[in-house]
Amino acid sequence: MEKMRPTLTNRATQPGVVPQTANGQWGRSLRSRLPGRLDRYWQWATLGLVALLLGWGLLLQPVRAESLVDLQRLFRNTVCRQCDLSYANLAGVNLTDAYLGDADLVGTNLQGAMLDRANLTRARAIGANLAQIRADRADFSNADFSGADLTQAYLEAARLTRATIVSATLEGAILHQAELTEADLRDSNLARANLSEADLTRASLTYARFNQADLRGAILRGADLRQTDFSGADLTGADLTDTNLEKAILCGTRLTDGKVSRQGCPRSPASDTIKGGKF
Repeated sequence: MEKMRPTLTNRATQPGVVPQTANGQWGRSLRSRLPGRLDRYWQWATLGLVALLLGWGLLLQPVRAESLVDLQRLFRNTVCRQCDLSYANLAGVNLTDAYLGDADLVGTNLQGAMLDRANLTRARAIGANLAQIRADRADFSNADFSGADLTQAYLEAARLTRATIVSATLEGAILHQAELTEADLRDSNLARANLSEADLTRASLTYARFNQADLRGAILRGADLRQTDFSGADLTGADLTDTNLEKAILCGTRLTDGKVSRQGCPRSPASDTIKGGKF
């Protein structure tokens, strides 16, 4: 009687997904045809692949076949143009001097990764975890970091020209001498970030929060600072030529001349009283 072939699950019809049998053992039918010696090689190869995937943390979530191919390309020679690494777990990896131009990094976990001098121009890192990365002198020109987490990221002298960093978190990030010309940082959180001597010429900073940030010597020429919160920030020596500061909050902000502003501070109850003690 002819043996029944294992049926494939519906997931096998999805593009880029390795076919699996109903019980998940996709290699059983092939193993049954191998001689004893090759069968042992098969076991060792399978164990090696599993160990490799565990090392990358990729078994913690579904990984598409094309992502695995791109990961192999990346770790082989650190050059992976237009790679699809979306939702991969690359926390702590060393990608110094890597080329990832036009890469898809949507939802990717790169927390603590080393990206010094890496090239990620035009990369899409929407919602990615880039907290505590080290990316000094890296090139992120025209990249999209919307909604990304860049908390305490080291981006000293990094290039972020025309980068989209909308609604992102850069709290405590180091952006000393970073180039952010024409970058879009609307509604982003840069509290306690170090942007000293950074170039923010014509940057869009509407609704951004720079609470207690260091902006000493920063260039903000022509920047859109409407309703931007600079509470407690230090703007000593900053260039604010042709900036739009409409409704900007400058409470406790040290201005370019070193004086402390009270603009935008909450009004004290005493200032709202009238004669007779009534409000």
